[in-house]
Amino acid sequence: MPHPYLSPQTLRILALALWLLSLVLPSVYVADGSTATGFHLLLASIAWLPVALPLLPGSAVALVSLGTNLLMVSAFRRALRPGSETRTPAWVLPLALLANVCVASSWYHRTEPWLPLNGLLSLPGYYCWIGGFVALWAAELWESPPPISWWRGLARRLGGLALVVAGVVVLGLFAILWLRPA
Repeated sequence: MPHPYLSPQTLRILALALWLLSLVLPSVYVADGSTATGFHLLLASIAWLPVALPLLPGSAVALVSLGTNLLMVSAFRRALRPGSETRTPAWVLPLALLANVCVASSWYHRTEPWLPLNGLLSLPGYYCWIGGFVALWAAELWESPPPISWWRGLARRLGGLALVVAGVVVLGLFAILWLRPA
């Protein structure tokens, strides 16, 4: 039985609330040591868009991450008109979430040092922003859950991957213990 207060519309409103909260919370450290809000980061990203486009191979993840904010604008429109038939395709939200996580990852900052996202993971704005996309994806999954065969296939692949990782870890531990100098 579904929870009486939890519905796709409630999840969408939660997603929008988290996204709007991320715009007013501190999100990055500026060069002088102060913090900038998510709104400042969004405006700076839009302002730097003409500079980033020539660097597209290196900035594609950042551009996709910036574009994911349009999903929230679409969700806002949909929240205002609940009967609207416009839907976000099911594959877009997981890719948007992946791009948003990749922008904050350490490997991205090593390969793209021109992107000044200092302290992104230590400030609350990023977590509210990501939480908004997770809530939006949950709302979309609630309205149109994938077929059960999709879940079984995913579970089978994840189980196989977990077995491979466990096997590599066990072999590594065995090799460390076996080849350890006496």
